[in-house]
Amino acid sequence: NKLLFIDSYTSWCGPCKWFSANVLTDASVAEMYNKNFINYKLDIEKHADGPGFANKYGVSSIPTLFFIDGTGKVISKQVGAQQKDSFLNWGRQMSEYSVN
Repeated sequence: NKLLFIDSYTSWCGPCKWFSANVLTDASVAEMYNKNFINYKLDIEKHADGPGFANKYGVSSIPTLFFIDGTGKVISKQVGAQQKDSFLNWGRQMSEYSVN
């Protein structure tokens, strides 16, 4: 009964590297996101499912961040690396979304 959070990225993307190193590793971000969501990082070039995911969900810039429900419906999507505070606020909003 949790939303899926997907960070779609590539290995060569500078903003993706910054986001991973400075936001996703923050203790408050990790605690909140791990408690409320199923989290997944998807390299849209190297992972076998990456190109298909990018095509299906319209990834045209990276990073593109998603909250997706169990049926595959996009609940919320943001393009670009997020600052810690805005990323936490977005997560708090999404944690109130009912997946039932």
